[in-house]
Order: sequence, then structure tokens, then C-alpha cells
Amino acid sequence: MNNNNVYSLNNFDFLARSFARMQAEGVLLISRL
Repeated sequence: MNNNNVYSLNNFDFLARSFARMQAEGVLLISRL
């Protein structure tokens, strides 16, 4: 595995985590209404 693949995987992991956090915050906001 070269560095480019490792970077892509780390970047994808970061995007997946931030997306999951946005989803969780969105659910919390909707449930408060």
C-alpha cells in the first residue's frame, strides 16, 4: 500500500466521521422541535 492510498483512506474516514456527527446533530435538533 502506498502513501496515496493511506491518505485517501484517512480522508474518507475523516469525512465519514464528520458526516455521522452532522447526522447526529441534525437528529438532536429535530427531536428538540
